[in-house]
Amino acid sequence: MMLEYLEKYGKKEWVILRNIWMNKDGPFEGDFILLTQHMSYLFEVKNYTSNFAYENGITKFNDRKHSGNPIHQTRRNTINLQDICDKLSHRIHVQGVLVLVGVDNYVEIRSEVKDIIILQRNQIKNYIQQIAEKDDLYKNKPINKKSLLRHFEKYE
Repeated sequence: MMLEYLEKYGKKEWVILRNIWMNKDGPFEGDFILLTQHMSYLFEVKNYTSNFAYENGITKFNDRKHSGNPIHQTRRNTINLQDICDKLSHRIHVQGVLVLVGVDNYVEIRSEVKDIIILQRNQIKNYIQQIAEKDDLYKNKPINKKSLLRHFEKYE
């Protein structure tokens, strides 16, 4: 579904990478990496069917604490990808996005999360359209996607 939305509402010149494994201080996997003219986006996509809550670093599913934490995972993967991009150019900024796509998933974020974006299924289309609008307004030199892709190969 995420791929369909990126292709349908995104731009033809965007590069979409799926399930990319890299190694930066240990292995990590990005569900989707989107390269636009102006930025790179790392999407972690989760399909939960339970009630999901996040508060003060603690993740709960159906009011039970859970050791898996998709917010921390998204944060860690975003930092790793940013470090990799910085080795090529400090101009390439990475935005981490956690996408909770479960149709019946109830999401409650009780603590402020400033460094990544958290989207629910009904917000995906609008967010992709916002990225496209930012791309349309971008007037600086675009990201060299071919060079960045070659750079990523060093970390695969």
